[in-house]
Amino acid sequence: SGMQIITARMLDARKTLVIGFSFAIAVMADIHQDVFMAAPPVLQPILGNSLVLGTVCAVALNLIMRLGLRQRVLLKLEAGGHKREAIEQFLSEQGARWAARRDVINRAIFGAVQVDEVIGDPPSGVEIEASFDEYNLDLTIRYAGAPLIIPVKRPMPKEIIADEEGERLLAGYLLRRSADRITSEATGQGAEVHLHYDH
Repeated sequence: SGMQIITARMLDARKTLVIGFSFAIAVMADIHQDVFMAAPPVLQPILGNSLVLGTVCAVALNLIMRLGLRQRVLLKLEAGGHKREAIEQFLSEQGARWAARRDVINRAIFGAVQVDEVIGDPPSGVEIEASFDEYNLDLTIRYAGAPLIIPVKRPMPKEIIADEEGERLLAGYLLRRSADRITSEATGQGAEVHLHYDH
């Protein structure tokens, strides 16, 4: 079960160190039992069991390694340029720092890239704010322009062809299908799209 959880998560150098060191300590507790058994009796419940020792070590290291790690980050994209690559790199790196599930990050990348393609290339650029709390991954995409229409029902082919906004309607519908929750609203400086993913 532990290996399944580990392989489903994106890991950076910090998380790799936590897992590797904790696993090594647990193995050492099994190999050198005589050394660990010489510890004071009050520590025997922890040091005398490799599973408990490895778990305690992993929890402690994880708490230490999380110090200074921001749970809310912002990416500013200037007009033009290779925004798709920047979005993929930004969310992939943050996903690894947060040890988020790979499938959730991939869905978030798809959603952010699709929104960016639909809104085009606003002259003032695009802002993407990402926040993570182990149970939720939220993206807020800000830009100067009209808010996206997020239809509940799939647009009919006639609507897509006849209406100038047909492609945007279809894109809005696909975005609703890919995210767990999505909203789009006008703001004083333009519009915001909120994408929510359960983790």
